[in-house]
Amino acid sequence: MQGKPGEQEIPKGRRNTTLTSLAGQLRNTGLQPAAIKAALLAENEARCRPALDSSEVEQIVTSITRYTAAIAPGEDKGEFIMQAVLDRRYAGGNHLIHAPDGQFWAFDDTKWAPVDQKVMGRVVLETLQTLNVPRSANTASLVKQVMALLASQVAVGDDRLRFLSPPPAVINCRNGELWIGTDGTVELKPHRAQSYLRHVLDVDYDPHATCPQYDNAITEIFCGDRAMVRHWHEVCGYVIQPIRKIPSVIVCEGGGSNGKSALLQTMVKLMGTELVSAIRVEDLGNSRFTVGSLLGKLLLLDDDVRAGIKLPDGELKKLSEEKVVTGERKFGQPFTFTVLTVPILLCNNPPSLADLSHGMMRRLMVIPFKRTFTEQEIDRDLFERISASELSGVLNRAIDGLRRIIRRSWRFKEPEAIKASKQRWLTFANPLPAFLDDRCERNGSCRMLELYQAYADWTQEMGITMRQQQLTVRRNLESFGFEIVHSNKGQKVVGLSLRG
Repeated sequence: MQGKPGEQEIPKGRRNTTLTSLAGQLRNTGLQPAAIKAALLAENEARCRPALDSSEVEQIVTSITRYTAAIAPGEDKGEFIMQAVLDRRYAGGNHLIHAPDGQFWAFDDTKWAPVDQKVMGRVVLETLQTLNVPRSANTASLVKQVMALLASQVAVGDDRLRFLSPPPAVINCRNGELWIGTDGTVELKPHRAQSYLRHVLDVDYDPHATCPQYDNAITEIFCGDRAMVRHWHEVCGYVIQPIRKIPSVIVCEGGGSNGKSALLQTMVKLMGTELVSAIRVEDLGNSRFTVGSLLGKLLLLDDDVRAGIKLPDGELKKLSEEKVVTGERKFGQPFTFTVLTVPILLCNNPPSLADLSHGMMRRLMVIPFKRTFTEQEIDRDLFERISASELSGVLNRAIDGLRRIIRRSWRFKEPEAIKASKQRWLTFANPLPAFLDDRCERNGSCRMLELYQAYADWTQEMGITMRQQQLTVRRNLESFGFEIVHSNKGQKVVGLSLRG
């Protein structure tokens, strides 16, 4: 049965809440349980996508009619309302917890998600208004009391939501949980509250789905380079799932009109915006609340890194691997969690990168976008069509890519184009290594002041506007293994000398 024209469909995550609210409204009009059940079954078939099982609708009717009698003399009003909230909205309490991060979390048919305090207050108030409970002079105080009781009743002290412990190997989709085997094979299982998953992709899994328009587009974007197409699918597969065994900072570089933004937006639509943190990379260290906002995010995306900025390499290194961090929320207590976010930065022009340590170099991946599409070649509706009809096929490409990563013992196999692009990008992001190759010998010694002056002159000759300060150059030299010693003529670099 289809809904009437103009009626909005009720998706997973809102079916129980919507039908429960409707049942309460009908009960307040004096309808008997049988009539309420008939109305809810009709609404369920007409608008819920997918429809709830009839037994679940019957449970909603039972929970609503259970609380029609007046509260018994001497019974605690707050506890009576609390139990009604749990029975009507949260499967008797099985779909609501108060977690160690200080928030309510509720299961919405597909995943566990945080419940804002004001939203929880509204749920309590709406439930109270459908109950045959004497009204007190101060309803707000009663709502506050019920919320405190709820927090105590459903409080948990363990890590079932896996803020700290490793997440399971699951890609949670709209139509079920896709469990990933140790060999990369997948099995679709029904959604279960007991899985305690906090992420869900905005796509259905269909093992037979294809994506011919996407396949053609990505081939065009990477100029027919099959290794680059393969690698992109692997990057997507790695980002959309929560296992973080490969520390990564990914840079997509190239001028405009090359398809990089369109590919990233397709990845975002595949994941859903709830799993993505879209922030300016230079803002990472500017607010103490930024880290806390990454809880539950799998992707940190800056889709337009400003030219010439200095990348916050310390923060990027911290967020690029599975690591326990402390976050804060405004007016909330600090909490700890394991960050699962992959930073991806889109750059038309290289920013400045001061950190050339081994730790940063093993994380850094630079993906080149060399193709420039002319105005006549650009199909501005292409990726909208892909998002509308091919996301399940795009998911299959990403799963194939993830399977290859797993079978390599969680390793990328970077194409030669990736390696060359990284070296070229670093020349502009931090030109010091290129200067050392061009103007220095790996022997003898030289004064730090003379070396830095030669470096400054060289960058000017090469037309490079971003050069590091002397202190940063010294730190980079030390990370390359050169010793900096003090002499009566100032600092001296041992093992390095200027040519001629």
